[in-house]
Amino acid sequence: ALEELYKDGVEEGINKGLSEGLSEGISRGKREAACNLKRMGMAAEQIAEAVGENVAVVRKWLEEMSDMRVGDER
Repeated sequence: ALEELYKDGVEEGINKGLSEGLSEGISRGKREAACNLKRMGMAAEQIAEAVGENVAVVRKWLEEMSDMRVGDER
């Protein structure tokens, strides 16, 4: 019985890790695409539509991208 609980717990942990990893990968891909589209001159609203994300989230990503660039120039 204890072995079965352990096995179930490990399986649940693996599935949760895979799910979270996949979600993180999708989010990272959207973020990278948003930054590339901004470099190409697209507006935040168009970028949000293109990547299927909320405009506020895209604006935050773009602001963070801009902040990172300023930090790199120092």
